[in-house]
Amino acid sequence: MPQEFYKMNIQVEELQGENTELRLQLELAQDELKTANACIAQKLPAYKLAAVKANAELRCVKSQLKQERAQSDGLQKQLVRYKARKDDVTVRASPERGNHQDEHEEGGSNASEATRRERKIFLQQCMRLQGGEVHTHEHNPVKSVSDFEKQTVFGRDFESSSKEPIDALKAAKLIDERLNGLEFYIDELSLSD
Repeated sequence: MPQEFYKMNIQVEELQGENTELRLQLELAQDELKTANACIAQKLPAYKLAAVKANAELRCVKSQLKQERAQSDGLQKQLVRYKARKDDVTVRASPERGNHQDEHEEGGSNASEATRRERKIFLQQCMRLQGGEVHTHEHNPVKSVSDFEKQTVFGRDFESSSKEPIDALKAAKLIDERLNGLEFYIDELSLSD
């Protein structure tokens, strides 16, 4: 019996020693926990502030992304409308261009015909003034002969010559020269077309 008590006392002492070591470890762990809590408590506001800033920046980026997507969609729709309008204008302009060309050609032929008639009448009047027979000359139609050009070719010389008394032979010769000048002028205009 005394040996068993002795062994039990030894075991109790060993357990007490282990218990003391565990208590020391527990105290050290508690001290480390307190230090960690203090460090966390000290740094937590900065972490919270950083988290709030990051969250705000994230919301701002999301808002900008949403606006850019909306703007991109608007530009895409606008581009589609412009393309459709351009195609519509091109389709409508094609027949209108053809109609304008036809009208221009018809107007040009009418103007050429009127100019031809006007020149023919003017030549006949000049030939009547000369007193000879009326001779018509066929030339290519000239697009336009303005009154200013006619006055430049004929009117000024006739006015200056009418101031001087001349006989019928000189007048006929002068008219014949003017008619030849007119034919040469018309030929030049025809060649320039």
